Amino acid sequence: MFEETYVPNHLPVRDQEADMLVSRYLSRFLEGPGSTDVTLIYGSIGRVGIGKTTLAKFVARSLQEKLRARGVNIKSVYINVYGSPSLHQILSGIVNEIGLNVPVRGTAAIEILKAITDHLYIRDSYALVVLDEFQSLLMANKLTNDELYMLLRVYEEIPPKDNINRLNFLLVAHDFRVLSYMREKIPQVESQIGFKMDLKPYSADELRAILEQRATLGLRDSAWDASVIDMIADYYGYSEIKGGDGSARRAILALRMAAEMAEAEGADRITEAHVRRALSNDA
Repeated sequence: MFEETYVPNHLPVRDQEADMLVSRYLSRFLEGPGSTDVTLIYGSIGRVGIGKTTLAKFVARSLQEKLRARGVNIKSVYINVYGSPSLHQILSGIVNEIGLNVPVRGTAAIEILKAITDHLYIRDSYALVVLDEFQSLLMANKLTNDELYMLLRVYEEIPPKDNINRLNFLLVAHDFRVLSYMREKIPQVESQIGFKMDLKPYSADELRAILEQRATLGLRDSAWDASVIDMIADYYGYSEIKGGDGSARRAILALRMAAEMAEAEGADRITEAHVRRALSNDA
């Protein structure tokens, strides 16, 4: 519950954004599967831990569950492209996740993409590929502009046999500057982004809801109370008046550190002193 990679079954915050994205994908998959497009999630400059990755993973998982319940076969694929892997490394991740047995090394990228699209067509299935840290691909030189275009607009390179675009992309980037990078390198893709979602830093109240959920799931009820949650939420919560970075990642880490300090001391509960020490260690 306190790990950075944990994705809860319910989002106490960003639930409206999640519902919006899931509903949008559902309508496109169920009502007009041939009109799918690229979706982009980004945040504010310099803000980390504001839920971009968690939201993307939650949406992909929820969409997979809802579509499978309606008899639609879809596979969600998550790839963190930080450090800018090669196109073949990205394609290898997709191939492995959808269960396709095809050699990647030594095979042309266009042939691998054709094998992926054929695999989805034959099985009447779909894939939603989440590319996290997407700006890394734009700021490095491991992928050419043509390769990026071929990946994201695959069905312009390989027309679908049934006019249904089965390979879809959800891009996650640091901030709005990714749009400028895309306009510079792959303007055809940037101009065809179907939906953009700009996430703001978490407020103290939003962090309070997130921390209460994690504490309820990961700690004994007697080990914490509202006062320690309030201290952490107020410290990290963003507001235009007092600042705060609005990072759930740092807030959750502070709660975890305070809990570990209490446990190391043999204390029955987390105290405000434990929280102050955890916050000072993160300063």
